[in-house]
Amino acid sequence: MKIPELHPKLLLFPPYNLSDEHLAELIGVSLPAIKSWKYGTRVPQTAIKKLCYLVSLQLQQN
Repeated sequence: MKIPELHPKLLLFPPYNLSDEHLAELIGVSLPAIKSWKYGTRVPQTAIKKLCYLVSLQLQQN
C-alpha cells in the first residue's frame, strides 16, 4: 500500500489549525524546520509528508 503525502504546512491551517509548536512536537521535528517549510525556504522530506498524511487522518477522526 502506498501512503499519500501531505505537506506539513497544510496542518497549520483549517480544518486542522495546529500551532507551529504543536506540529513540531507532534511529528518530532524542530520549530525552525516547521518555519522553513512554512515560508518555503526548505522542502520537507518524503517521510515527513507521509507522516503528516497519517497525522491528518488521526486528527480527522477526533
